[in-house]
Amino acid sequence: MPADDTTDPENADRGLGRRVWTLFDDHHGTLAAILTAVVLTSGLGIITPFLTQAAFDRALFPPAASWTSRCWPGSSPA
Repeated sequence: MPADDTTDPENADRGLGRRVWTLFDDHHGTLAAILTAVVLTSGLGIITPFLTQAAFDRALFPPAASWTSRCWPGSSPA
């Protein structure tokens, strides 16, 4: 049975990206803006947990030595 060119994955994928890209010829600027917004919001989403951890570590739960020295001057750290 001869192989059909349309079912061969190598032949089917050749040029597919270019054909899809031509469908969006009029919208390249919009696609770039959307891609930029997605990357920016993803970056901000990654930074948020690190900022929250820093706030908890430094403001809410400071190291024990600095807390005791502020509450009882002259006390030595445990």
